[in-house]
Amino acid sequence: MREDGFTLETTGRDGLTLVALRGELDLSSSPRLAETLEALAGEDRRVVLDLRDLQFMDSTGLAVILRYHQRAKDARFDLVVVRGPEPVDRVFRVTQTDTLLELLDVPPAA
Repeated sequence: MREDGFTLETTGRDGLTLVALRGELDLSSSPRLAETLEALAGEDRRVVLDLRDLQFMDSTGLAVILRYHQRAKDARFDLVVVRGPEPVDRVFRVTQTDTLLELLDVPPAA
């Protein structure tokens, strides 16, 4: 775990890229997620954001996910989000963005 409490790990296989987030996705860590997602934007893949090990997410983290969701929609590639624990999932519900995103309980198969 990094000093600021946030890590991300990217693994790719069979046309699917899994981005696993751990720790806290907030103002200080959101730029790293944005950079990672930007690098994936040019690839023709299915991207899965795995939030199961995320302990906290604020509005800046949500904004990065929503921005990338729109980019995926425009470029016609798939973005799915694996639900995080209750405090993280609550951010989607309270902002009613849970209806915009494809939210899953477990990662999809490749």
